[in-house]
Amino acid sequence: TSSSGEWQEMVATSPSEYVYNVEMPISGASNVEYYWAYTVGSTEVELDTARKFTTPSAPQIPNGGMEEWGTVNVSTMLGSKTAIVPYSPSSQYWDCGNHGSITMNKNVTTASDDINADSSGSKSAYLKSANVGMFAAGNIFIGKYLGTNGTNGRIGYGQQYTFVYKPKKLIVWYKGNVGTVDNPGGDVKKGDSDKAQIYVWLCKWTGQHEINTGDKSTFINPLTTQKTNEGNVIAYGEWHRVKSDDDDGSDNGWTKLEIPITYREGEGFSDVIPNYLVISCAASAYGDYFAGSTDSYMYVDDFEFVY
Repeated sequence: TSSSGEWQEMVATSPSEYVYNVEMPISGASNVEYYWAYTVGSTEVELDTARKFTTPSAPQIPNGGMEEWGTVNVSTMLGSKTAIVPYSPSSQYWDCGNHGSITMNKNVTTASDDINADSSGSKSAYLKSANVGMFAAGNIFIGKYLGTNGTNGRIGYGQQYTFVYKPKKLIVWYKGNVGTVDNPGGDVKKGDSDKAQIYVWLCKWTGQHEINTGDKSTFINPLTTQKTNEGNVIAYGEWHRVKSDDDDGSDNGWTKLEIPITYREGEGFSDVIPNYLVISCAASAYGDYFAGSTDSYMYVDDFEFVY
């Protein structure tokens, strides 16, 4: 029966002899009652005795509603600066690049009271790319900012996460503007479209993956990276937005994004249960190369796994 208490008919598939699979649209912590019906020749046989089971609770993303914010003091050559961070003093799961940008007196990621109409909270994250003496992309990620070496940042991607089920997709609310590159770098030229990007990784890791913006060998590709020094990327999903003939990059208001998660079942990772979660959002995806547009910004809110 569904959450409304009404019976729903589900069709079973048979991948092999004597094996039948049924995909049920149920969530965690649900009480499920079911019974089987099958046909022998042209005769339908119903098993009248219903069976029951309860699904375990399905974990959700800590601070997925972007409600928790705080500040930390960052020591610089010119004294202490206050960086805004997407976590409370007692609980740190997300982080952002403000630890580095505040050394140039700018928080590129802040809390906003601009929220989508369906939100049950009061805040979202506002990611605004800016030139702070050098280009800094508005960003937020699950992990921890580890330190600043000169103009380069060291970021530990990922946090431990207990996976009970396989998430099918990541839902996130987004709105933003994609600008034209005015700060070139790497292979990104002035006049190119900037790129807004959100990606999710489910990993089997021994610890956080460190990215150093001064060392390109530590950079990752959200779609093609299968392995890091810490272990394997078991599953991934990615969304991006660039200017095109059909999209001028303008802010069109809040949009509910559904990002499918692809499992690398055929690549040696079958039945491996991940233990680390990475979600990364950037108003300017080329920020590792200090490239992008100062017109680019992104609001994100209400991250949620669909199982």
